[in-house]
Amino acid sequence: MDRSPQAFATLFGLFDELAPGSDTVEMSPATTVLYGRYEVVGLLGAGGMGVVYKARDLALDEVIALKILRPELSSSAERVARFRQEVRLARRVNHPNIVRTFDLGEQDGDLFLTMELASGRSLARLLAEEGPPPLDRTIGLARQLLAGIGAAHQVGVLHCDLKPDNLIVCNQDRLLITDFGIARAAGGEEGSIIGTPAYMAPEQVEGLALDGRADLYAFGAVLFELLTGRAAWTGPDAKAVARARLISPPPDPARLVPLPEGLVELVRRSMARDPLDRPADAAAALELLNNVHLTPTRALSPRTTLDRSMPTTSALSVAVLPLRAIGEGTDAHLAEGLTEELIDALATTRGLRVRPLSAVLALPPQADAAAQGRLLGVRAVAEGNLALRGDKLHLKIRLIGVEDGYQLWSKRFILPAEEALSACDEVAQALAGALAVELQPQARAAPVSVAALDKLMRGRAILRTHWDEGLGEAIELLDRAAAEAPDDVGVASSLAISLARQGFLTWNNGGGEASLQRARGFAERALRLNAESGEAQLALAHVRLYSSDLPGAAECLRATLARSPGLARAQEMLGNIALEVGLIDEGITRLQAALTLDPRAYRARLDLARGYALLGRWDDADELLAYPNESLAGRAARYILACRFTGWAPRPMPIDDLAELPPGRSRELANFVRGLYERVAAGASAPELVNVANLSPILGIHPLLRAVRGQSAAEVSTLLGDLDAGMSALRFAVEAELHDISWMDHCAALVPLRVLPGWAEEREKVAVRANAIARAIRG
Repeated sequence: MDRSPQAFATLFGLFDELAPGSDTVEMSPATTVLYGRYEVVGLLGAGGMGVVYKARDLALDEVIALKILRPELSSSAERVARFRQEVRLARRVNHPNIVRTFDLGEQDGDLFLTMELASGRSLARLLAEEGPPPLDRTIGLARQLLAGIGAAHQVGVLHCDLKPDNLIVCNQDRLLITDFGIARAAGGEEGSIIGTPAYMAPEQVEGLALDGRADLYAFGAVLFELLTGRAAWTGPDAKAVARARLISPPPDPARLVPLPEGLVELVRRSMARDPLDRPADAAAALELLNNVHLTPTRALSPRTTLDRSMPTTSALSVAVLPLRAIGEGTDAHLAEGLTEELIDALATTRGLRVRPLSAVLALPPQADAAAQGRLLGVRAVAEGNLALRGDKLHLKIRLIGVEDGYQLWSKRFILPAEEALSACDEVAQALAGALAVELQPQARAAPVSVAALDKLMRGRAILRTHWDEGLGEAIELLDRAAAEAPDDVGVASSLAISLARQGFLTWNNGGGEASLQRARGFAERALRLNAESGEAQLALAHVRLYSSDLPGAAECLRATLARSPGLARAQEMLGNIALEVGLIDEGITRLQAALTLDPRAYRARLDLARGYALLGRWDDADELLAYPNESLAGRAARYILACRFTGWAPRPMPIDDLAELPPGRSRELANFVRGLYERVAAGASAPELVNVANLSPILGIHPLLRAVRGQSAAEVSTLLGDLDAGMSALRFAVEAELHDISWMDHCAALVPLRVLPGWAEEREKVAVRANAIARAIRG
């Protein structure tokens, strides 16, 4: 089969001129039939071994699971023979907790497996949709997992890639294990590294010989995730995740949730660094599990309270490539805006991780959509084109698997242009169905005119690419859109966010409060239109944040993420707040999630670097700080943080590239901070510093900015030995509603201040605020 992009484009008519048609929605008849026998119905998942499709066996008229292994796994006759041997062994395992393998096939250079199609959800999806199950249910699932592992080990079959994606929870909580023998056959001899980093035993990471205790380690990691709702090992990339278990002891799940001591001990022993310290076999682990008493004996740690508002690390990932505008009458802003609408609709789906538009737009041009998907690290890609002809919108979309380029779904729409947003919802529903996840339908109000839609898309484009520059133009466009489409949630939400930002930036000239009042009105309108909208909740969170109501902002962000855990901006905002109010573990985890969702989220990257620096993890902080930043505001923020870091640990002043920044608040604040830290580097005297750090000219700026400037002045004064000036600057920051208790407790530059008589009183004021915000985060 020809898998080239050109062949698929020709086959499915993706680049055909869109012909006029009726107002009805037409289904494309195109389907994909593999090996002359298996009709692709949908995508079930993908991983290191290959991609799994839901398919219909046309010869038997049965729906099965079809797993196509990666091409390199069939690169030699020896490897194919090894697969046949492992599959032959796996077929000998007849157990109610193991998915049956039917056959191993080879055709057109592909190696593929046909398996029983389990009617249920993957454990990864269950965790994404429901969070950690109750303890009794968790123990029941764990018992079945150990029973299946033990049955396979008895006939000499290892799994070597146990993870939530490979565990299916069926009706009445029957657990099924898939893919037994596949990873081991793929790895082959000692020295091969196989498995998924978050669940691999240390000996797997090191490429050593494996036995059944490697699967027990993975069992412990899965049990950790069942108990806490988060992966045991996390990090910025796969290498960091794999390396963590070689240098750190296994994490304690009781730090996250209250647990019976027996379960804590089972996780600890199963995830022991040395295989000899783990249970001898699955039966021994099952005995430990059966001795667990279901009365929790440990208190909940106040440091980390993660819940269903976190996207699962095992979620199915997808990207929507920018829709192509074709024809002279089609506006590129319309195409980009509808792309963003489609992404936002999909982002509300639990069990689905959607790349944000900013990450997609950063890709280099690629003719092959599957290649773009691989660069984005996703499993499926949606692409298409649109044309506006008169009052009709012609839209054509298809979904392809990244692993092999097979089409999973395609559809053509011809409809009135004012129904474009409704079409996005319908497309999102169909895409979710093809990906075997369920999308909650969105409530849409009246249709939006083409003119209003154009203004909405243009305004959003400015907000996405600028901070303060062009903000007035964006507000003007969105104001006009709101007048033409007063009942659209997206218009009201976008206008609320832009007005809140304006209120924050114009605080010192008297216009800030008026902008924030308007912003609040539009955010409340959006919520009246659709109380379940994550976008509307996010808009209100912006209003409350810039109104200095951080507990209220935290409540909104928690509500936003309960509905839409895939919204990177919401994860970023709540992560930053959590980091500052003492919930450092949760803050770091949420900021990591934001970066996973949107690798270009520079605020999340810098906030995460600050968190690592406060904990003394300078290698991690420096790696994040070195990441290139195309945003002008991001470059200013990075420069400011790098300057402050020179006072937290011995390090040189950063290279000054502020001359390239346009005039504005970002440059003004960067110049202020640079002036402070240049005096530290030059060894300036304290009187000189007091003149530079004179804080009276900035009394009119927003309290959040006043607090940041007070923090910088406190650090610099203290570094130069003027502790009185340091305490004065600290009091200035506290009077500006400082809530950053983590900075007060962990910043190395403040050590001399912490022994002064006035420190405890100022810290208590900050702690009271931080605790109130932390309670709002925990709910």
